[in-house]
Amino acid sequence: MKSRLILIAIATLFTATASFAQDSYPSRTVRIIVPYTPGGITDILARLAAEGLSKSLGQPFIVENRAGGGTSIGTRAVVTAPADGYTLLMGTTVLSINPHLMTNLDYDAQKDLVPVIDMGETIGVIAVPPNSPARTLSELVALDKTKPGQLSFGTAGPGSVGHIAGEAFNQARGTKFVHVPYRGSSPLLNDALGGHIPVIVDGLITMLPSIQADKLRPLAILQTKRIELLPDVPTSAEAGYPELQTLTYFGILAPRGTPQTIVNKLNAEINKILLQPDVQQKVKQQGGVLVGGSPDEFAALIDRTTKLYGDVIKKANITAD
Repeated sequence: MKSRLILIAIATLFTATASFAQDSYPSRTVRIIVPYTPGGITDILARLAAEGLSKSLGQPFIVENRAGGGTSIGTRAVVTAPADGYTLLMGTTVLSINPHLMTNLDYDAQKDLVPVIDMGETIGVIAVPPNSPARTLSELVALDKTKPGQLSFGTAGPGSVGHIAGEAFNQARGTKFVHVPYRGSSPLLNDALGGHIPVIVDGLITMLPSIQADKLRPLAILQTKRIELLPDVPTSAEAGYPELQTLTYFGILAPRGTPQTIVNKLNAEINKILLQPDVQQKVKQQGGVLVGGSPDEFAALIDRTTKLYGDVIKKANITAD
């Protein structure tokens, strides 16, 4: 009887200690790993979260850039970290794309990571040079019908969100736009401005200055709502092509097994950060949209995106090359 009471006391002590550790979180520096080089919307969002969390939770949150391996190096560093809330990932839509393109991944992002919060999304745009005969999305489709297989669309690379969106459109509408992959958004934009690629599908963050300078003509926003920065540009649905959309996310995730109390605490604090006017302004200037919401909502978005993009990638036989 005495030994049993001792065991109960020990178990109670461990439970109380674990509960205290979670309640007092964080008690030291927290790392937010960004699997990209500094700069860009992913890095910006991570640093906005780190700055806000440092202020509200009273401990340093630092951003650590670990680029390489198609984001797998930084992601793996979080997957293999202790599940204590002190190593977090600034994950993107690539988490939903990589499993369908890379056969050598030694982790499963959906099983090995816990969604904390979807911080934001980027706006996809389909645009043409100003000398293009197409002034609307319908006119572009009609142009393709007269020249099947002769019009190409450029994107930031094979397996990019723009690539998948373009292939999904081909599949839904029977168009024959030929994909031309570039090594990033900068060379893609340069060729588009030089008139070397007739259609460009990429993020607004890349194209906005050129659109504002009338060097590119946006045909549609690949989202469900119009945006303040381009109020006169219709959405793809308004243009009659609702299937031409991009699903994107930029959010915080933690290693599998991270206590739910910590996940909820981070979620609540970041939701507050996303409501701050200066944060909203910084993200809007980058062509992004803040989201927020619950961990479950973020998990559902990841599931939906992974399935949707997986189906398109398989049907179009998209590879990482």
